[in-house]
Amino acid sequence: MDISLFAGCSYTAGSGFALEKEEPGLWVNLLHNNNGLLNQTKLLNVAAPGRSNTGIFNDAVYNILHNNIKYAFVAWTNVIRYEISVGLEWYATKAVFGQRLVHVDHNLNFGTYPASYIQNISDRFTALVHPHNEIVNLVKYVNCLVSLCKLKNCQIFFINALCDWDKGYFIKKSNVNPSYYTEYTKKLISIDTRDDKEIFTLYNKIHNEYNEFGGIYSDQWLNLYDSMLDNQIDTNDDNVHPGLQSNYNYYKQLSKALESKLIMAN
Repeated sequence: MDISLFAGCSYTAGSGFALEKEEPGLWVNLLHNNNGLLNQTKLLNVAAPGRSNTGIFNDAVYNILHNNIKYAFVAWTNVIRYEISVGLEWYATKAVFGQRLVHVDHNLNFGTYPASYIQNISDRFTALVHPHNEIVNLVKYVNCLVSLCKLKNCQIFFINALCDWDKGYFIKKSNVNPSYYTEYTKKLISIDTRDDKEIFTLYNKIHNEYNEFGGIYSDQWLNLYDSMLDNQIDTNDDNVHPGLQSNYNYYKQLSKALESKLIMAN
């Protein structure tokens, strides 16, 4: 039977709901069950809480290669997020470095790494990372998945779950004053501390690198500049993750974008 694949982080995994992935009001289930083409396929939700974009990419690739995927939906998370396994134990010891994350103590065979210790390492490590370099990696992931799905004859769609770039970020502007760059661009380049020559050099650098690796494939996205995080209006049982109204709104937004793309492809 054909399969509809969903890969992502906690926003796709239903974190905070008692039923998690089985919550009927989760946007994944609403989208799958209410679309005339998707509901003819089996739903496979491989999303996991705390997943990084590298992990999401790995999940998507593995399942596209090993299952009969007809439709693939890949919901990307914050670009500054990294997963590690602390030590080697028979139980889960995953720690996630990034923004808006809470750490816990890790009790291992040889002792304990306190949450404060993990947090300190996370803060120091992520301070060294620049978002642009991780967006380049995301561009590579997107291009690899598009090429893979062409080989496997499945349709792929990308979703902005927690990416924080702003509207028009991937559209390169020519011969304009830096004041006309998007706010996210200004922040990445640090235009307030650079002269014009440096600013123009870096602006060209970031867009040349995106283009070098194939671009963002904006037509394959359902909400490139309209993230789920920005549109969250309520929370569920954990008082953190999107509640039922947010998930319903995600479903309506993504469903509208999806219908036109499915019509064009079928």
